[in-house]
Amino acid sequence: MRYATVTVALVAALALVGCATLAPDADPILVRAEQALEVSFETVDFALLVEYRHREMIAGVLPQAEEMADHLRRVAPDAFRGLDNAIDAYRTNRTPDNQATVLTWLAVVESLMRDAQMILASWGGVS
Repeated sequence: MRYATVTVALVAALALVGCATLAPDADPILVRAEQALEVSFETVDFALLVEYRHREMIAGVLPQAEEMADHLRRVAPDAFRGLDNAIDAYRTNRTPDNQATVLTWLAVVESLMRDAQMILASWGGVS
């Protein structure tokens, strides 16, 4: 039951990311990147926990889940740090190059989150 609640909360958070209203002076790139960093981190973290605890069951639905999870474990920490550093640099100096770096890291992090979502979808929230 706890996992189902957390899954619902993650889905709701993802929906809110796309529906957020910006303050008049807010930079949409910063807002989007900061939201994505937080939501994707939580999603990947939870997916890795679920995959570890329910590996056999998930493998029956998504045979490549363990390989995907191992890839997330290797790549995600650097990607999250990369996006966080890019956000800080862009916040300090809003140049086109810094903006491009944020958007590049954002694409990487969102790709990792999609893999995490595939793992969670194959689990289905059962204990």
